[in-house]
Amino acid sequence: MFLKGKIVTASMLDDDAITDITERFERRYDANIDFTVEINSSIVGGVIVTVRDDVYDGSVRGKLLSMREQILK
Repeated sequence: MFLKGKIVTASMLDDDAITDITERFERRYDANIDFTVEINSSIVGGVIVTVRDDVYDGSVRGKLLSMREQILK
């Protein structure tokens, strides 16, 4: 099985980091995944990985928004 995915980061990742992310998600999906890498400084730090319709938000911005929601409850 072959899938497309996207990695969004605040700054460019080195090849080792991209390889690590790719290998982890290929194991999770039991498929080869062709990732595109996008730089978006608005996420502050961390990464957002999208495969199919699944979004894994490990960004600093995502964590801050989640904390804000919890505080406002």
